[in-house]
Amino acid sequence: MIEKELVRKAKKGEVSAFAQLVEIYEKDIITYCYYIIRDEEEAKDLAQETFLKAFVNLKSLRNEEDFKYWLLRIARNSCFKKIKKTNIERKLISKEEEKTTSIVDEMLENERRNKIVNALNKLDKKDKEIIILRDIQEFSYDEISKILKISMNLVKVRLFRARKNLKKIIEDEYGEIWDNKKRVKKFKFNKPWWSFRKSCK
Repeated sequence: MIEKELVRKAKKGEVSAFAQLVEIYEKDIITYCYYIIRDEEEAKDLAQETFLKAFVNLKSLRNEEDFKYWLLRIARNSCFKKIKKTNIERKLISKEEEKTTSIVDEMLENERRNKIVNALNKLDKKDKEIIILRDIQEFSYDEISKILKISMNLVKVRLFRARKNLKKIIEDEYGEIWDNKKRVKKFKFNKPWWSFRKSCK
């Protein structure tokens, strides 16, 4: 694996190898930070902070194959420290996966998406985070367990509880019956996150 070899070289002090790692993962880290912070410039700054921390502490990484998950954990910690420090009010952005041909259908889908976004913002931090990772960024259960450092069984339990809480909020707020076919995982980015920035403010 190319990334694994780059990590090995970077751990030996090869700056050019680490620069290639930054190029590979920069977009993913910025996007992940943006989901949490909901601010473009802050997300970029936090991504830079993440890579700086990773470079300084790279020798502490025991398994080169875990670099991606280790990097995401650093980003996660940086984001939540920033939130705690500045008390940022966050909003989540979602985009429906299914394309509609009818204008009426598109309006209904947009309305449903907005309801999901509003409901997500009312979840607690843990519930919101697990839905971001699984249903929006589409990480596997195994990947999420590595990012959050919890067992896969606990990942599944948290996700089940988060979806249940989301369902209750939507039904309480909007009086809708929320079935499994309408889960938030139907709404994801088909375009870069920054293309939706104006419409979600």
